[in-house]
Amino acid sequence: MGNTKGPPTESDPKTDAHHLGIKTEDAPLYHQDGGRRLRSATSQPFNLTAFRSDPEWRPRNQKVRRFPCPDCGRKFFSKTTLEFHSRIHTQYRPYSCEVCHKTFSRKAGLDEHRPIHDAERPFTCLQCGRTFTFKSNLTRHMRFHSDAQPYVCPQCGQGFKISAHLKRHMTAHSGCKLYVCPECGQSYMSYMSLKYHRLSHTGERPLSCPECPMTFARPHILMVHRLKHTGETPFSCQDCGNQFKQRCKLKEHVRRKHTGEKPYKCSDCDKCFVTSASRNAHMVVHTGEKPYKCMECGISYSQSGYLTQHMRRHTGEKPYKCSECDKCFPLFLEKYNV
Repeated sequence: MGNTKGPPTESDPKTDAHHLGIKTEDAPLYHQDGGRRLRSATSQPFNLTAFRSDPEWRPRNQKVRRFPCPDCGRKFFSKTTLEFHSRIHTQYRPYSCEVCHKTFSRKAGLDEHRPIHDAERPFTCLQCGRTFTFKSNLTRHMRFHSDAQPYVCPQCGQGFKISAHLKRHMTAHSGCKLYVCPECGQSYMSYMSLKYHRLSHTGERPLSCPECPMTFARPHILMVHRLKHTGETPFSCQDCGNQFKQRCKLKEHVRRKHTGEKPYKCSDCDKCFVTSASRNAHMVVHTGEKPYKCMECGISYSQSGYLTQHMRRHTGEKPYKCSECDKCFPLFLEKYNV
């Protein structure tokens, strides 16, 4: 009579180990079809439960997250996914909206954003009249009219109105400046900061005001400029009633006129300043650096604003117009309204 075997038992660790692709001394030596049991050269049982508890174990064909992010340690299945994720840390946003100039790290984000300009905007800010497509956008906008700063830096306690500003601030604590200007060697923490800085070398101002001939290098400066045409001054001082187009100008006013606060300190001479821009401009006294060079005549300046004013000598541009006599000037109009 043939030496036949019955069907396999309900659970055989050696059979399981073989089908999982595990190579051990206790794994079966050969496999026979037709419902035959697997045989092993050893009689010692294989402990599958203990093997599965090993942190190095994984089933066959399971994907492995082999690409770790050097900034936060998060792991990804593919290098492409890691590259997209890395834009969160570097703020590299190469896709720009043609209407509002908002930037995005992925083309899909830009494609989702574009229909907003064609959609209805039923949510209106009662303080400044600005309208929004989504209620969440109005809620976020309202923070700029209030003192609420729900996003707090865990290292220094500074508060921010939106999470993106906190993330950008956190990079300052790391001191990591990955983006270097090839013209002057100045380094920046984000790609966008470097992008706007390089415009100071070329003098390029790609954004134009639809109401007047003025052009600008940065979107937020254009937005502030357009308030001059609308006459809006949404930020009011609670002490004296003065109104301002920008919240930062209101803060600067309060420090200069009411509190006397000077929170920005020079690390070299301990002199204090009302704004970070004033402190940064002062630092040039210690370094002697003049990174902003005129491409026409070679004169260098310590601040980009000085270079911008100087370039008007070459171009003849006079963007500031007197409202009384229509005379135009190369510098800010208030200097001539004596």
